[in-house]
Amino acid sequence: MDKRILGRTICCLPGCDGPQLWATYTSDTICYSFENFKIAAGLDTGKFRGPSFHDGDFYKTLEAVAAMYASTKDKKLDAWMDNAIAVIGKAQKEDGYIYTKNIIEQHKTGQGKMFDDKLSLRPTTLAT
Repeated sequence: MDKRILGRTICCLPGCDGPQLWATYTSDTICYSFENFKIAAGLDTGKFRGPSFHDGDFYKTLEAVAAMYASTKDKKLDAWMDNAIAVIGKAQKEDGYIYTKNIIEQHKTGQGKMFDDKLSLRPTTLAT
């Protein structure tokens, strides 16, 4: 049976009592979004899995958990965020760069080129 907090459906997966998207994006069997961060951080082994935009999806899910925490002050949500932030921080390169698909590939190949995948790169220009 689904539970609701602040009008939001909460996960009905066995053993899960948090937001359903959080359970999905942190799962290592349903969706590999957070798993990609763990691999990029060197906390797990494997290859990048899922669509190239998975990192962004996870950030939005983390943002939703933060919004729920702001309203509920639920310590479990706070612990989830702390864990995710620690893993993301460990995955982030020293220069601030973070894109798990490229970081995982760089770990595997040892190549320093990070922007060869033109389908995954989103160039941004600043107007001057």
